[in-house]
Amino acid sequence: MSAPIGDYALLADLHTGPLVSRQGSIDWLCLPRFDSAAVFSAILGTEEHGRWLMAPPEGTVTDQHYEPGTFVLRTQWRTPTGEAEVIEFMPIADHRADLVRQVRCLSGTVRIEHDLRLRPEHATALPWVRRTEGENPGLRAIAGPDAYVLRGPMLTAGDHRHTGSFDLTEGQTQEWVLTWVPSHAEVPDPLDVTEALTRTRSYWQDWSKQIDVVGRW
Repeated sequence: MSAPIGDYALLADLHTGPLVSRQGSIDWLCLPRFDSAAVFSAILGTEEHGRWLMAPPEGTVTDQHYEPGTFVLRTQWRTPTGEAEVIEFMPIADHRADLVRQVRCLSGTVRIEHDLRLRPEHATALPWVRRTEGENPGLRAIAGPDAYVLRGPMLTAGDHRHTGSFDLTEGQTQEWVLTWVPSHAEVPDPLDVTEALTRTRSYWQDWSKQIDVVGRW
C-alpha cells in the first residue's frame, strides 16, 4: 500500500521527478520525462506495480529535509543498532537520466535492505534483465525503447524483482545509481557521484537564488 501523498518528497532533474516516501520507497517515476510511461507506479496500486524500496528494517526516520535551495534530499534513520543518512538526488544532465541513492552509516551498524521492482509501461510489461560484466558490472533491464542500468552493490534476482541486504558500519558509504538510456544505446559510463552531487547542488542553489519569494511561502 502506498503512503499518503503528503509523506512523499519530490526529486527533479528538469525533465522528470520521482516521488520518495518517508518509508524509503520510490513509488512513482516516469523516465526519462514527466510525460513518459512510469517504471514505478506503486503509488497508484501495490508494490507489484513497481517501486524501489531502500530502507533499514525496524528503522525510524528522525529527520528529512532538502539541502537549502536544492532538490537534494537527506533522510536520517535510527535503528536499534545504529544511525544512517540517505542522500537522494537526480543529476542535471542531457541524453540520460540518473537517480542516485547514497547511504552513509553515522554510528553503530545499520542494515540496508532493497526491494527493486522495475515495471515499465505503467506496470504492463516486465523487462528483460541481465548482468553486465567487465570493468563496470551492474544490471541492465530492457523493455521496448527503454533501458535501465543499475550500478552499486549487486542485488539478487528472484520472482520478478531484485533484493539485497547490506550491513554498514560507522563511516562506511554505499551508493546505487539507476540510469535510463535508450535501449539501442551502449551502456553509459558510470556516474561520478561526488562530482554529480557537487554540480547538482550548485545548479539548484544558483537557480533558487533568482527566486524572489513574497509572502509566507
